[in-house]
Amino acid sequence: MFQKESKDAGRVGTEEGMPRRRFLKTALGALALGPTLLFCNEPITPPREFKMQLDGYKGMAELPFVEVTADGKFKFTDTDLPMAIDFHAHLAFAVGQSPDVDLQQKTAKVAYIMDCDGARDPACVFNMDDYINKIATTKMIDHVDEEIARSGLTGGVDAKTHTVPNLLEEMALARVKKAVLLPIAVNLGFGRDDMAQQWKDAIEKSGKRDSFVLFGSVHPKPKEVHYKGKTAVELLRELHQAGYRGIKFHPTIQSIAPNDPSAMELFEECQKLGMMVFFHSGRAGIEAGNNGEYAKMEKYKEPLAKFKDIQFIFGHAGARDHSEALQLAKQHENVWLETHGQGVTSLRAIAKEFDNSRILFGTDWPWYPLVATMAKVRIAYDGNRPLLRKVFAENAERLLAMMKP
Repeated sequence: MFQKESKDAGRVGTEEGMPRRRFLKTALGALALGPTLLFCNEPITPPREFKMQLDGYKGMAELPFVEVTADGKFKFTDTDLPMAIDFHAHLAFAVGQSPDVDLQQKTAKVAYIMDCDGARDPACVFNMDDYINKIATTKMIDHVDEEIARSGLTGGVDAKTHTVPNLLEEMALARVKKAVLLPIAVNLGFGRDDMAQQWKDAIEKSGKRDSFVLFGSVHPKPKEVHYKGKTAVELLRELHQAGYRGIKFHPTIQSIAPNDPSAMELFEECQKLGMMVFFHSGRAGIEAGNNGEYAKMEKYKEPLAKFKDIQFIFGHAGARDHSEALQLAKQHENVWLETHGQGVTSLRAIAKEFDNSRILFGTDWPWYPLVATMAKVRIAYDGNRPLLRKVFAENAERLLAMMKP
């Protein structure tokens, strides 16, 4: 999956790196194909060999850039790389009838929703080349279903550990300087739906506001019980006035496709307001019922074709539909690919085929440890420091700078 090195590596696309006639032919061909080929990626060097199948998350201690502390926490030790920006993180989910979670509470450990260290099923194996949720055994999936149900009713058990100080501690150990928090408007038919406000209050109370960027979320068909007749567009305007500059759209949790007419109306307003849209993109393979159908990559084509001024982020880089997501993203200059979940081979394919300046690092904390995704990216782009700097920090810094004040 890696390009071979040559004496001209790093000069492809210049007259010095290839004969003039071939350069002109290549350049004209790229112009004919549109934005897909108009980028200059870093040359990728052949990687070292790393162990790929690990004994749970704790097996990452076998990697040269990961340590497991005495109390079982994960530390990223490659200090030559810049502090990272995690473009895909969450705090505790508490909606519907669920009581508040104390988001200022520090606990001894984090209960990851997808726990691969034996507490729920000793059979869990962490394969660095798989899409990450393939670690899930039947016991783990049952636990996920239970935790999600509790998070809307009596309160999640794991959720009590998904707090601001726990995330900040893990960020420090993983060398992450900022996390983009992505709430989801779940739009249940009862109780409350104020996840974004809960998280905003918590991070402001923590005194660590500069460590976070908070997106909002709006369901395209908001229910009366929550919003008293306000339309999705009105709710989006309220978010914008409150300082939110992007939204999370999750087709499988919100049970609505991105090309639904109501979603398209919401995105039209996002474009007017200059707001970004972070998509959960593609099928993860663990969705309830047939909800994975909402996230098929074909359903993203219409909003991408119509709204050229929105910066769209494909969360999970298309999940298990990553090949389709990659091809679709290559057709649009305003689409970014976020890395969480992808295996080493697919990450290398992204770097080889896609504009390296539009790849973002993300972890999906607290479903998984921060270092789990960090280790995959580090292995995939081993030996290419410029690319690692882009993915871990520089690309996200540029994208966040695009946010309108």
